[in-house]
Amino acid sequence: MGRLGKAMTRENILSATEVFGLNREEAGAIFSRMAAHVASSWEDAFMRHGMAQSELTLLAQCFSLAMQEGGSAPALQASLQPLPASAPATGKEGMD
Repeated sequence: MGRLGKAMTRENILSATEVFGLNREEAGAIFSRMAAHVASSWEDAFMRHGMAQSELTLLAQCFSLAMQEGGSAPALQASLQPLPASAPATGKEGMD
């Protein structure tokens, strides 16, 4: 946890880098590498595990928004809205 508690933002993650024996610059570099890796590989990972293309299209919008917001989880969470009732069911609803 950072100094802002459970806030899932880059700023909060980088606020307590000393806990891991890193300075802010080192931690920022690690964060940036991880964000770039996720941005470049998430789609392949989901496809390998059988996610339908229609679901990938929806998630792509979420990942795009999160990356625009500097990789902040609130941006990703805000974009994960429930599908409207008219959306086709995939049979995977409620699977956590």
